[in-house]
Amino acid sequence: MRILLLTPPLTQLNTPYPATAYLTGFLRSLGYDAEQADLGIETALAVFSRAGLDRVFEAIRSRAGAWPEPVEAILLRADAYLDTIDPVIGFLQGRDPSLATRIAAGGFLPEGPRLAAREDDRWAFGTLGAADRARHLASLYLDDLTDLIASTVDPFWGLSRYGEHIASSAASFDPLAKALEAPPGLVARLLDEIVARRARGPRPDLVGLTVPFPGNLYGALRAAAALRRAWPGVPIVLGGGYVNTELRGLAEPRLFDYVDYVALDAGERPLLCLLDLVAGLLEAGAIDWTGLIQVERRDTLPPRLRDRLVLRGEERQVIVLRPGEAGAPREILLTQDDVRQLQLAKGAIASGIAMMQHVAGVAADRIGELMLAGGFGNYLSIASAVRIGLIPDLGPGRVRYVGNAASLGAQLCLVSEAERRRAEAIARRVEHVSLATHPDFQDVFVACMNFPHS
Repeated sequence: MRILLLTPPLTQLNTPYPATAYLTGFLRSLGYDAEQADLGIETALAVFSRAGLDRVFEAIRSRAGAWPEPVEAILLRADAYLDTIDPVIGFLQGRDPSLATRIAAGGFLPEGPRLAAREDDRWAFGTLGAADRARHLASLYLDDLTDLIASTVDPFWGLSRYGEHIASSAASFDPLAKALEAPPGLVARLLDEIVARRARGPRPDLVGLTVPFPGNLYGALRAAAALRRAWPGVPIVLGGGYVNTELRGLAEPRLFDYVDYVALDAGERPLLCLLDLVAGLLEAGAIDWTGLIQVERRDTLPPRLRDRLVLRGEERQVIVLRPGEAGAPREILLTQDDVRQLQLAKGAIASGIAMMQHVAGVAADRIGELMLAGGFGNYLSIASAVRIGLIPDLGPGRVRYVGNAASLGAQLCLVSEAERRRAEAIARRVEHVSLATHPDFQDVFVACMNFPHS
């Protein structure tokens, strides 16, 4: 089976999003013919090239009327931008580090509004910081070109997002549908060309598109539409962090004009499934409170479970799925070592919570609320987490999901001085507890490795 995994425009170019690379490695380990590509990087390199900028300047000049002064200023220096864009990209990619000295010295880069308006920043980099300063100046140079493109030939273009504003709220699909049906901007046409070239390659059996952020959604659906035209009948799957959160409750049939499936709860899902599986086996008595798989007591288990506990050599195993069950291509096992590794991981988290309670002198019945944050915490089964002892059993209503709390806190601090002062006051009251050096930690950790008695 041939699988193609794609990252659409646009994530941070200097930190490529790793989801498709990880999934490709995982699928290859299972014997699948998997390939991955970052359409965002390919699109950015197409835009920020001599040929790409030539098309940008040609498109701008072909439109009648006067342009704002910042646009006219860059157009006057168009030749300088054409002459420098390929060397600058080569420098930022690490292919020509020797260019740092010329960029940092000044005079090499044409100066658009952002580059010209910068303050004297030499103090920030010091005498040995030529490379870092050159990267900073080159980034401002690209920012000027990005502003030019967004204000003239493609309003959706941005260095770390593409059409983000039309996907920032999933309450309605209308803005996305309108944007996708409208005549494409220049960057959208470049993306279409890149997808068309890729579609001339081997036809896959499945295409996956990851959408980690709202700035990827427009590019993902645009790429999906082009792939569907090129490869009719090939299933297209949409997944990723943004899909799991903002699109989770979107009941919009028009989405399936572009993709065939929406995959939810990917990424951390294998670990979440493991927690649920072990919690269920504990409840059934197939694993005892020490974590031992109860092969010797399998005759006391329900008939559908007893023949799944096996001893192969010296290894205790639970047969989770046999080949063909639930589409499993091969046997899927839970081994005794898997259980021990889970105990180590959950013991580290549970002991951290227990140590905080111990140091603060706060019993479980005095904890008002436990908040589960982040992508992993947001999809954790509270019942399973309590059953394996990952979190304390506080009773109903005292554990809740809060999602991306770090992002929300940062937003509050940016827009509210009162919230920023409150955060600073809380930070001053925080007491750091070093687990490794605390005399009671080892005993607490060992105790937390066990599962709670039912």
